[in-house]
Amino acid sequence: MVPEEEAILGEVPVVARLGIGSESLKLFLTGHRLVVAHLRKTGLGALAAMPLLGKLAMGLVRSGESAGKSKVHQNPEAILAQNKDNFPLNYNDIVRVELDELVRSTKITVLTKSDKLEFFATMDFESLAKLFAMVLGERVLARPFGSAEGR
Repeated sequence: MVPEEEAILGEVPVVARLGIGSESLKLFLTGHRLVVAHLRKTGLGALAAMPLLGKLAMGLVRSGESAGKSKVHQNPEAILAQNKDNFPLNYNDIVRVELDELVRSTKITVLTKSDKLEFFATMDFESLAKLFAMVLGERVLARPFGSAEGR
Protein backbone atom coordinates (compact mmCIF):
# COMPACT_ATOMS: atom_id res chain seq x y z
CA MET A 1 0.00 0.00 0.00
CA VAL A 2 1.23 3.50 -0.81
CA PRO A 3 1.36 6.04 2.06
CA GLU A 4 -1.35 8.73 2.13
CA GLU A 5 1.34 11.43 2.33
CA GLU A 6 2.83 10.43 -1.03
CA ALA A 7 4.22 13.60 -2.60
CA ILE A 8 4.40 14.47 -6.27
CA LEU A 9 8.07 15.08 -7.07
CA GLY A 10 7.53 16.24 -10.64
CA GLU A 11 5.05 16.37 -13.47
CA VAL A 12 5.51 16.09 -17.21
CA PRO A 13 2.87 17.15 -19.75
CA VAL A 14 2.98 14.66 -22.63
CA VAL A 15 1.15 13.63 -25.77
CA ALA A 16 0.44 10.05 -26.81
CA ARG A 17 -0.23 9.42 -30.47
CA LEU A 18 -3.37 7.45 -31.25
CA GLY A 19 -4.41 5.74 -34.47
CA ILE A 20 -6.26 8.91 -35.43
CA GLY A 21 -5.35 12.01 -33.44
CA SER A 22 -3.58 12.22 -30.11
CA GLU A 23 -4.22 12.36 -26.41
CA SER A 24 -2.87 14.88 -23.92
CA LEU A 25 -1.73 13.31 -20.67
CA LYS A 26 0.29 14.27 -17.67
CA LEU A 27 2.87 12.05 -15.98
CA PHE A 28 3.17 12.55 -12.22
CA LEU A 29 6.35 11.17 -10.64
CA THR A 30 6.26 10.31 -6.96
CA GLY A 31 8.71 8.51 -4.72
CA HIS A 32 6.99 5.16 -5.41
CA ARG A 33 5.32 5.29 -8.81
CA LEU A 34 4.52 7.04 -12.05
CA VAL A 35 0.88 8.14 -12.34
CA VAL A 36 -0.49 8.56 -15.87
CA ALA A 37 -3.39 11.03 -16.00
CA HIS A 38 -5.61 11.52 -19.05
CA LEU A 39 -6.46 15.13 -19.89
CA ARG A 40 -8.09 15.24 -23.34
CA LYS A 41 -8.18 13.69 -26.80
CA THR A 42 -7.79 15.56 -30.04
CA GLY A 43 -8.58 14.37 -33.54
CA LEU A 44 -11.45 12.16 -34.61
CA GLY A 45 -11.71 10.42 -31.23
CA ALA A 46 -12.49 13.70 -29.51
CA LEU A 47 -15.04 14.66 -32.14
CA ALA A 48 -17.07 11.44 -31.90
CA ALA A 49 -19.68 13.15 -29.69
CA MET A 50 -20.09 16.11 -32.06
CA PRO A 51 -23.11 14.73 -34.02
CA LEU A 52 -25.01 14.05 -30.80
CA LEU A 53 -24.03 17.06 -28.73
CA GLY A 54 -23.09 19.68 -31.31
CA LYS A 55 -21.13 22.55 -29.82
CA LEU A 56 -21.64 21.13 -26.34
CA ALA A 57 -19.04 18.48 -27.25
CA MET A 58 -16.43 21.21 -27.60
CA GLY A 59 -17.33 22.40 -24.11
CA LEU A 60 -16.56 18.92 -22.82
CA VAL A 61 -13.08 19.13 -24.33
CA ARG A 62 -12.54 22.56 -22.78
CA SER A 63 -13.72 21.39 -19.37
CA GLY A 64 -11.21 18.54 -19.58
CA GLU A 65 -8.46 21.08 -20.23
CA SER A 66 -9.26 23.06 -17.11
CA ALA A 67 -9.65 19.86 -15.08
CA GLY A 68 -6.10 18.93 -16.08
CA LYS A 69 -4.76 22.18 -14.68
CA SER A 70 -6.40 21.57 -11.30
CA LYS A 71 -4.55 18.25 -10.83
CA VAL A 72 -1.29 20.01 -10.02
CA HIS A 73 -2.04 20.44 -6.31
CA GLN A 74 -3.63 17.06 -5.67
CA ASN A 75 -2.25 13.86 -4.28
CA PRO A 76 -1.75 10.79 -6.49
CA GLU A 77 -4.83 8.99 -5.13
CA ALA A 78 -7.08 11.94 -6.02
CA ILE A 79 -5.57 12.08 -9.52
CA LEU A 80 -6.22 8.36 -10.02
CA ALA A 81 -9.82 8.78 -8.85
CA GLN A 82 -10.56 11.63 -11.30
CA ASN A 83 -10.66 9.43 -14.41
CA LYS A 84 -11.22 5.69 -14.70
CA ASP A 85 -8.50 5.59 -17.38
CA ASN A 86 -5.81 7.10 -15.12
CA PHE A 87 -3.39 4.46 -13.88
CA PRO A 88 -0.23 4.01 -11.80
CA LEU A 89 3.01 2.28 -12.78
CA ASN A 90 5.00 1.13 -9.77
CA TYR A 91 8.71 1.75 -10.23
CA ASN A 92 9.36 -1.95 -9.50
CA ASP A 93 7.44 -2.79 -12.69
CA ILE A 94 9.41 -0.36 -14.88
CA VAL A 95 12.33 -2.07 -16.60
CA ARG A 96 13.68 1.01 -18.40
CA VAL A 97 12.80 4.54 -19.50
CA GLU A 98 14.36 5.77 -22.73
CA LEU A 99 14.55 9.49 -23.44
CA ASP A 100 15.36 10.41 -27.03
CA GLU A 101 15.85 14.11 -27.69
CA LEU A 102 14.32 15.09 -31.03
CA VAL A 103 14.39 18.44 -32.81
CA ARG A 104 11.35 19.94 -31.05
CA SER A 105 10.42 17.36 -28.43
CA THR A 106 11.61 14.37 -26.45
CA LYS A 107 10.33 10.87 -27.06
CA ILE A 108 9.73 9.04 -23.78
CA THR A 109 9.52 5.26 -23.98
CA VAL A 110 8.51 3.48 -20.78
CA LEU A 111 9.23 -0.25 -20.86
CA THR A 112 7.49 -2.25 -18.15
CA LYS A 113 7.55 -5.98 -17.49
CA SER A 114 4.47 -6.36 -19.67
CA ASP A 115 4.03 -3.23 -21.80
CA LYS A 116 5.67 -0.48 -23.83
CA LEU A 117 4.30 3.07 -23.54
CA GLU A 118 5.38 5.92 -25.81
CA PHE A 119 4.93 9.63 -25.11
CA PHE A 120 6.24 12.93 -26.48
CA ALA A 121 7.11 15.92 -24.29
CA THR A 122 8.22 19.45 -25.08
CA MET A 123 9.80 19.87 -21.64
CA ASP A 124 13.55 20.56 -21.59
CA PHE A 125 15.50 17.33 -22.29
CA GLU A 126 18.01 17.84 -19.45
CA SER A 127 15.23 18.51 -16.94
CA LEU A 128 13.42 15.36 -18.05
CA ALA A 129 16.58 13.28 -17.75
CA LYS A 130 17.25 14.57 -14.22
CA LEU A 131 13.66 14.06 -13.10
CA PHE A 132 13.45 10.46 -14.31
CA ALA A 133 16.98 9.64 -13.06
CA MET A 134 16.01 10.96 -9.62
CA VAL A 135 13.39 8.24 -9.23
CA LEU A 136 14.68 5.45 -11.51
CA GLY A 137 18.46 5.87 -11.40
CA GLU A 138 20.32 3.52 -13.75
CA ARG A 139 17.12 2.42 -15.49
CA VAL A 140 17.02 5.70 -17.44
CA LEU A 141 18.71 5.83 -20.84
CA ALA A 142 18.97 9.45 -22.05
CA ARG A 143 20.08 10.00 -25.65
CA PRO A 144 20.66 13.66 -26.56
CA PHE A 145 19.94 14.87 -30.08
CA GLY A 146 22.64 13.77 -32.51
CA SER A 147 24.12 11.09 -30.26
CA ALA A 148 25.36 8.04 -32.14
CA GLU A 149 23.84 5.64 -29.60
CA GLY A 150 20.62 4.09 -30.89
CA ARG A 151 20.48 6.15 -34.11
